[in-house]
Amino acid sequence: MSIKFVRKFIDSTDSFMNRYLPNRGAIAEGDKVIEEFPWISEYIENIDEIYKDADIVLDNFKKIPTLSETATVGAGGQKGNEAAVNWKIYPFMLMHREINGDLASPTVHRLLAKSPGVVNAFFSILPPDSNLAPHHGTSRALVRCHIGLRTPKESEKCYFKVDDTQHIWQKGSMFLFDQTFLHSAVNATDEYRTILILDIERKEFPFLLRKTVHLVTYLIGFLKETRQTVKNYRKALVTQG
Repeated sequence: MSIKFVRKFIDSTDSFMNRYLPNRGAIAEGDKVIEEFPWISEYIENIDEIYKDADIVLDNFKKIPTLSETATVGAGGQKGNEAAVNWKIYPFMLMHREINGDLASPTVHRLLAKSPGVVNAFFSILPPDSNLAPHHGTSRALVRCHIGLRTPKESEKCYFKVDDTQHIWQKGSMFLFDQTFLHSAVNATDEYRTILILDIERKEFPFLLRKTVHLVTYLIGFLKETRQTVKNYRKALVTQG
């Protein structure tokens, strides 16, 4: 099974999923995110520890490869996708597979073990004077959560945009969105922006469809392209020997 086949399959199922999902990119913000997924409250309760661990990763920014250098699936695997040029992530989990990098946050790993439905989890770092060009995600099966960590003082110049609406990141801010809708990010400051991203199985689906999404996302982890991406990150972020 190839990644092209999987993408065609996902495209064909999205029209079926539409009957269960709202026709908008922005899903929830602030405390309404916790109404959707109550377990996210523990991330906010531990935000200071997560912030410290994210800063350790940021201190090692130069050692972390860009998404376009490492990933063969998702935004990194789309040829000509400018969204991945400057973007760096420090992954904890990709398609249910743990990375366990040398700088891994024990707090995040502890919380992930208690977070049902999380498929991907990573620190996302956007450097000064950079942006993620407008782009679409690959499937409506997952909802993406942003949790703000280190954000520039000039907050109005560092923002996320979906549904033609800007959302400003702050420490502890929460935002849920459907990444199949056109979205982009801008950091027009001289500081780094770091957030925690969680990709979560949608809760709007009936039980059998939720189980199917879980199985399919797990099986995608066996694809050559996914295994190569996980291997690339393990090689880049884990000291051998």
